[in-house]
Amino acid sequence: MLKWTDHAEQMCRERDISKAWVKETISKPEHLEVDPTNNERKRAYKRIAKNDNRWLRVVYEEALSSKLVITVFFDRNAGRWT
Repeated sequence: MLKWTDHAEQMCRERDISKAWVKETISKPEHLEVDPTNNERKRAYKRIAKNDNRWLRVVYEEALSSKLVITVFFDRNAGRWT
């Protein structure tokens, strides 16, 4: 189950990011890492074909029965690990 911060909801609206893309990124990331500034958060990355294959970054926290989406954005610097 996904929960959303107000900030994440706003970023999806402002940046025209589909919640389905966010869910897909969390469930099937192409790259996953621990956030270096907060080890309780994870960064999931996925290329979005419908957005010129740009990398979507989703920052979230995981709880027992849910995931809290903190923020979402297209990351211009992603993909350096490939």
